[in-house]
Amino acid sequence: MAWRKSNSDSTEFDVFFRLLPLCVIVGAIAFMLTRHAPEPLHSTALQGCYAAPGAPPLRFDGSRLHFGGAALPPTSYTLSLSKDGIHVDPAQPVRLRQNHDGSWAFYRPREGWSYRIRLVEVISEKAYGVRSVSDADYIEFAVGDGTLLAFRPASSDMCKQ
Repeated sequence: MAWRKSNSDSTEFDVFFRLLPLCVIVGAIAFMLTRHAPEPLHSTALQGCYAAPGAPPLRFDGSRLHFGGAALPPTSYTLSLSKDGIHVDPAQPVRLRQNHDGSWAFYRPREGWSYRIRLVEVISEKAYGVRSVSDADYIEFAVGDGTLLAFRPASSDMCKQ
Protein backbone atom coordinates (compact mmCIF):
# COMPACT_ATOMS: atom_id res chain seq x y z
CA MET A 1 0.00 0.00 0.00
CA ALA A 2 1.62 3.20 -1.15
CA TRP A 3 1.14 6.56 0.48
CA ARG A 4 -0.60 9.16 -1.62
CA LYS A 5 -0.88 12.75 -0.75
CA SER A 6 -4.24 14.32 -0.68
CA ASN A 7 -5.10 17.54 -2.45
CA SER A 8 -5.50 19.41 0.85
CA ASP A 9 -1.92 18.57 1.94
CA SER A 10 -0.53 19.77 -1.35
CA THR A 11 -2.24 23.15 -1.26
CA GLU A 12 -1.25 23.93 2.35
CA PHE A 13 2.42 23.18 1.71
CA ASP A 14 2.42 24.96 -1.64
CA VAL A 15 1.02 28.11 -0.04
CA PHE A 16 3.48 27.87 2.86
CA PHE A 17 6.56 27.46 0.65
CA ARG A 18 5.44 30.22 -1.72
CA LEU A 19 4.85 32.69 1.13
CA LEU A 20 8.02 31.83 3.06
CA PRO A 21 10.47 33.68 0.73
CA LEU A 22 8.14 36.68 0.61
CA CYS A 23 8.01 36.83 4.45
CA VAL A 24 11.80 36.56 4.69
CA ILE A 25 12.29 39.42 2.22
CA VAL A 26 9.72 41.63 3.99
CA GLY A 27 11.37 40.87 7.36
CA ALA A 28 14.86 41.72 6.05
CA ILE A 29 13.65 45.04 4.61
CA ALA A 30 11.84 45.90 7.85
CA PHE A 31 15.01 45.14 9.84
CA MET A 32 17.15 47.36 7.62
CA LEU A 33 14.70 50.25 7.83
CA THR A 34 14.21 50.12 11.60
CA ARG A 35 17.72 49.39 12.93
CA HIS A 36 19.58 52.22 14.57
CA ALA A 37 23.01 53.36 13.49
CA PRO A 38 25.73 52.78 16.11
CA GLU A 39 26.67 55.74 18.24
CA PRO A 40 29.79 57.53 17.00
CA LEU A 41 32.92 57.01 19.08
CA HIS A 42 34.44 60.10 20.63
CA SER A 43 37.96 60.12 22.01
CA THR A 44 36.63 61.95 25.08
CA ALA A 45 34.94 58.70 26.13
CA LEU A 46 38.31 57.17 27.04
CA GLN A 47 40.00 58.91 29.97
CA GLY A 48 42.16 57.90 32.88
CA CYS A 49 45.38 56.21 33.84
CA TYR A 50 46.24 52.63 32.84
CA ALA A 51 49.25 50.59 33.99
CA ALA A 52 50.81 47.22 33.18
CA PRO A 53 53.42 45.32 35.20
CA GLY A 54 56.91 46.46 34.24
CA ALA A 55 55.67 49.06 31.75
CA PRO A 56 55.29 52.82 31.99
CA PRO A 57 51.68 53.95 32.46
CA LEU A 58 49.39 55.32 29.75
CA ARG A 59 47.20 58.34 30.40
CA PHE A 60 44.24 59.26 28.22
CA ASP A 61 42.93 62.78 28.79
CA GLY A 62 40.12 62.72 26.25
CA SER A 63 42.12 64.16 23.37
CA ARG A 64 45.77 63.15 23.91
CA LEU A 65 47.60 59.99 24.83
CA HIS A 66 50.46 60.50 27.32
CA PHE A 67 53.27 57.97 27.78
CA GLY A 68 54.65 57.80 31.30
CA GLY A 69 58.37 57.34 31.86
CA ALA A 70 59.20 58.03 28.23
CA ALA A 71 60.70 60.89 26.34
CA LEU A 72 57.82 60.63 23.90
CA PRO A 73 55.60 63.67 23.51
CA PRO A 74 51.85 63.12 23.88
CA THR A 75 49.94 62.33 20.71
CA SER A 76 46.31 62.67 19.74
CA TYR A 77 44.26 59.54 19.21
CA THR A 78 40.97 58.37 17.82
CA LEU A 79 38.76 55.43 18.70
CA SER A 80 37.59 53.10 15.95
CA LEU A 81 35.13 50.23 15.97
CA SER A 82 36.01 47.06 14.10
CA LYS A 83 34.83 43.44 14.11
CA ASP A 84 36.78 42.61 17.25
CA GLY A 85 35.87 45.69 19.27
CA ILE A 86 37.07 49.24 19.90
CA HIS A 87 40.65 50.11 19.00
CA VAL A 88 42.78 53.09 20.01
CA ASP A 89 44.50 54.62 16.99
CA PRO A 90 47.34 57.02 17.94
CA ALA A 91 48.03 59.81 15.43
CA GLN A 92 51.75 58.96 15.56
CA PRO A 93 52.91 55.35 15.68
CA VAL A 94 54.05 54.05 19.05
CA ARG A 95 55.31 50.62 20.06
CA LEU A 96 56.60 48.82 23.12
CA ARG A 97 59.90 46.97 23.39
CA GLN A 98 61.31 44.91 26.19
CA ASN A 99 64.52 46.11 27.83
CA HIS A 100 67.32 43.79 28.95
CA ASP A 101 66.06 43.96 32.56
CA GLY A 102 62.61 42.72 31.52
CA SER A 103 60.86 46.09 31.79
CA TRP A 104 59.02 47.66 28.88
CA ALA A 105 59.57 51.01 27.18
CA PHE A 106 57.57 53.01 24.63
CA TYR A 107 59.28 54.16 21.45
CA ARG A 108 58.38 55.62 18.08
CA PRO A 109 59.37 53.50 15.09
CA ARG A 110 61.20 55.26 12.27
CA GLU A 111 58.48 54.18 9.92
CA GLY A 112 55.42 52.03 10.02
CA TRP A 113 52.47 51.79 12.34
CA SER A 114 51.43 51.05 15.89
CA TYR A 115 50.61 47.54 16.89
CA ARG A 116 47.05 46.86 17.99
CA ILE A 117 45.75 48.73 21.03
CA ARG A 118 42.33 47.29 21.91
CA LEU A 119 39.77 47.77 24.67
CA VAL A 120 38.93 44.45 26.30
CA GLU A 121 36.20 43.07 28.56
CA VAL A 122 36.58 39.85 30.56
CA ILE A 123 33.58 37.50 30.61
CA SER A 124 33.95 34.08 32.27
CA GLU A 125 37.73 34.40 32.26
CA LYS A 126 37.83 35.04 28.48
CA ALA A 127 38.86 38.32 26.86
CA TYR A 128 36.52 39.92 24.33
CA GLY A 129 36.62 43.19 22.42
CA VAL A 130 34.08 45.75 23.62
CA ARG A 131 31.44 47.71 21.73
CA SER A 132 31.23 50.45 24.37
CA VAL A 133 34.12 52.19 26.15
CA SER A 134 32.33 51.89 29.49
CA ASP A 135 32.41 48.07 29.23
CA ALA A 136 36.23 47.89 29.03
CA ASP A 137 38.06 46.14 31.87
CA TYR A 138 41.52 46.88 30.49
CA ILE A 139 43.47 48.00 27.42
CA GLU A 140 45.35 45.33 25.50
CA PHE A 141 48.59 46.54 23.87
CA ALA A 142 50.04 44.14 21.30
CA VAL A 143 53.83 43.89 21.15
CA GLY A 144 55.73 42.84 18.03
CA ASP A 145 56.54 39.32 19.24
CA GLY A 146 52.88 38.47 19.84
CA THR A 147 52.87 39.35 23.54
CA LEU A 148 49.74 41.12 24.76
CA LEU A 149 50.25 43.52 27.67
CA ALA A 150 47.19 44.30 29.77
CA PHE A 151 47.05 47.93 30.88
CA ARG A 152 44.53 48.02 33.73
CA PRO A 153 42.93 51.11 35.26
CA ALA A 154 45.26 52.66 37.84
CA SER A 155 45.21 55.60 40.20
CA SER A 156 45.94 59.00 38.72
CA ASP A 157 49.00 59.24 41.03
CA MET A 158 50.60 56.46 39.01
CA CYS A 159 50.50 58.60 35.87
CA LYS A 160 52.04 61.63 37.56
CA GLN A 161 55.41 59.93 37.99
